[in-house]
Amino acid sequence: MREKGENKGAIAAYTAAYNTLQSLRSDLNANNRDVQFNFLQEVKPVYLELADLLLKSKLSERELNSLVVANPNINQAKYEQNQPKNRLEFARRVIESWQLAELDNFFQDPCSQETDVAVQIDHIDSQAAVIYPIIFKDRLEIIVSLPGKNLQQATIPISEEQINNTLDQLYDYLDNVTISNSARNILATANPDPEELKENIQAILPILGQLYNWLIQPIETQLNANQIKNLVFVMNGRLQRVPMAALYSNQQYLIEKYGIALVPSLQLIDTKLLKRKNLKVLAAGVSKQIQIQEEIFPALVNVPKELDEIKQAFPASQKLLNQEFTATTIQNEL
Repeated sequence: MREKGENKGAIAAYTAAYNTLQSLRSDLNANNRDVQFNFLQEVKPVYLELADLLLKSKLSERELNSLVVANPNINQAKYEQNQPKNRLEFARRVIESWQLAELDNFFQDPCSQETDVAVQIDHIDSQAAVIYPIIFKDRLEIIVSLPGKNLQQATIPISEEQINNTLDQLYDYLDNVTISNSARNILATANPDPEELKENIQAILPILGQLYNWLIQPIETQLNANQIKNLVFVMNGRLQRVPMAALYSNQQYLIEKYGIALVPSLQLIDTKLLKRKNLKVLAAGVSKQIQIQEEIFPALVNVPKELDEIKQAFPASQKLLNQEFTATTIQNEL
């Protein structure tokens, strides 16, 4: 139907498939081979194609309601109260469910309790935004949830191939053990060469800048207008390996402007706030170079400063540094 341009019919068909998957969630990863699915080939495309169709569509609320039915596993009254009001809200719900299905597939068990409703971020933090980047073959889509606002959408006309090539470059410079000047190999030596580190950073910064332009710049005006201070990323696919805090705007890293959080799904968040009044922290670290078996871990000169600042932030905390940081000490302190 999609190939024939019958997008509404295609959305209805994919919605039916999506609802079926939701109702079978507890069985998809069971040990019963009769009901097991190949996640990448049979399950993931349903979520991805439905999200794609919804983000491209201009469905009205009435048209949407005619297509969407409740998950049979969810209390009907609760579902009606939280029924998606527009296509972006439904697309976000599909993406959240995709994330949960991926977790279930990884653990081969429905290990998380799904609420069918994503937590409203302003119920937790009135200065936080939730960002959902989704890579499609022909574009990058970003759904943004701002406190007290309707969901917003940004479309970046960049192909999946271009994004993957950029991510390949980033991963090579950061973590590829087969490349001599990757950060992993440089830092694995007994005495990392400062010049090699500098060259590595200079090679990585343009890539981090490009990712910033794709993932943050299109929504930066909304973030500034709403005085956002914290960003919560719900990442999927290859984007899950991107160090979001290190995205670079040619002036500063993202972590210098925002608090950064990564979550698999807002449907898994417990909205109860921690009581910080009497919070105590056990902070342990090693600043000296050490060798464990045949692997050398280089010195981390800023660890003492980091532990001191944790102690300042939480006066009731206990810190363990270098020779104090042992398995026995940790067990005793806990």
